[in-house]
Amino acid sequence: MTANNHDRLLATIAVHLHSASICTIGQGWRLSFAPFEAVTVHHVLAGTGIVQVGNASPLPYSPGSVIVVPPRQGHVVGDPRPEARQVDAEDHCGAFADGLAAFTAGDGPGTVLLCGSIPAPHGRALGLFDLLTKAAVETPADEVGRGVFDLMRAEIALPGLGTAAMTEALMKACLVALLRGRLRREDHGAPSAALPGDPRLARAVLAVLENPGASHTVASLADKAGMSRASFADHFARVLGSGPMEFVQSVRLRAAARLLGTTDLPLKVVAAAVGYADPSSLSRAFRGTYGTDPTTYRSLAVHAWPEPLEAGLDGPSCANTARRTPAKPPT
Repeated sequence: MTANNHDRLLATIAVHLHSASICTIGQGWRLSFAPFEAVTVHHVLAGTGIVQVGNASPLPYSPGSVIVVPPRQGHVVGDPRPEARQVDAEDHCGAFADGLAAFTAGDGPGTVLLCGSIPAPHGRALGLFDLLTKAAVETPADEVGRGVFDLMRAEIALPGLGTAAMTEALMKACLVALLRGRLRREDHGAPSAALPGDPRLARAVLAVLENPGASHTVASLADKAGMSRASFADHFARVLGSGPMEFVQSVRLRAAARLLGTTDLPLKVVAAAVGYADPSSLSRAFRGTYGTDPTTYRSLAVHAWPEPLEAGLDGPSCANTARRTPAKPPT
């Protein structure tokens, strides 16, 4: 896979984080997180322990690890010992600083996490992290990724005005560094290191993500994958959870939402850019997914990378929970 292909693939990554929070978990404690309609990401600033997703085998973590949990999967983080006390995160939520939420279990030295979520409003249809089906614990391999953790620790140690914006930017940088490291593992071949299942599917997915406005068909995508049309359609649906053309439409609508929210391009230009024959075709599809027409959506645009207007808060947060003891910063 060439460096140019790496750059093009990285350009498709939707790393828009929500619900930044700090979690502190003392020795002898575990925090339990309910399933979220988003990819949940924990950056381990201090401590060692395990993360267990559902009934899967526990995965160990250490300082500098990034824990990635797919959508709709509850998980437990903290001390692996059987006698450890487990509590629900939503019942131990408070305020940290500058609008950050804080989840606390126990006290004293232990695990400190900087957490966020990557919205997945279209299921596993868009975004490389959205395509993950199993939890992962990884460590950025390059100096940039490792250096970001030092900056995170420094920011959390002295929180104040701008901490929320700074930590969000640092988490994004860390995730891009992590994905870049995955894509540079040449022994995995073309982008199967970042996408699940058969690398042939990855070629088709990459073609759509890079150029959603192209004239994609099941036949053309099957050709990219080097598979028969029937085999490709069946395998695509089993691995990615939607048909090939459903995937194409969700990518096109996401691209349209971004253009509407970040440019003043005429609707006719937006429609053509993302693969629709005319504004009316785009408007019908857009309304079906986003609940409003493109013009109204543009006037209400409040996200740098928009999601459907009906999407709610879908990650670790203190929404609808009582304020409790705030978390302590790492030392």
